[in-house]
Amino acid sequence: MKELKDLLFEVLDDDDIHASDLPAIDLYLDQIISLLEGKYSPNKRRESDKILTNTMIHNYRKAGLIKPVKGKRYSKEHILQMLIIFAMKNSLSIQDIKTVFDRLYSDPTFDSQALSDSYERALAFKSHESETLTNYLSEFFEKIKLAEHKEKENTPEDLFPYLLCITFFAGHLQRIAEQMVDEYFTPEPDRV
Repeated sequence: MKELKDLLFEVLDDDDIHASDLPAIDLYLDQIISLLEGKYSPNKRRESDKILTNTMIHNYRKAGLIKPVKGKRYSKEHILQMLIIFAMKNSLSIQDIKTVFDRLYSDPTFDSQALSDSYERALAFKSHESETLTNYLSEFFEKIKLAEHKEKENTPEDLFPYLLCITFFAGHLQRIAEQMVDEYFTPEPDRV
């Protein structure tokens, strides 16, 4: 069984795809899936998990999350949209993500360069704040050991309260993200 600290570093040391990593040429669907699977494969929970599938992309297109495609090739902007959807879909609903994109693209100055710049800024924030989160969680996991006064590995029963606490935090962060969508991205008459 892995030490909690090892688990923490493994999860927080994930790979990112930067805008500069994306090819300048348009890609077919299979090429995009291959690119994302190759880069994000270490981030998967299980080997059998899929990062992105044809069906997912078609559903995102139908939902209006991805700008219309010319022919069968996807531009760098389309791929960035997919990367952003991938990042947000665990915390926000597809409708919330659509609301965010609709709001951003309603501004005529928000173009593919603005999307790329925003994405890169988010990755920079993530990189910087990962260190803070790592330090916080390292201290949290150290408290687990101290609280349990154990020299041996913790059992699932020992770890359950801490797992539950982490899910509480994840829920809080998800609700904060949802409130940001409602407050800053949802048009005035549609606000909840």
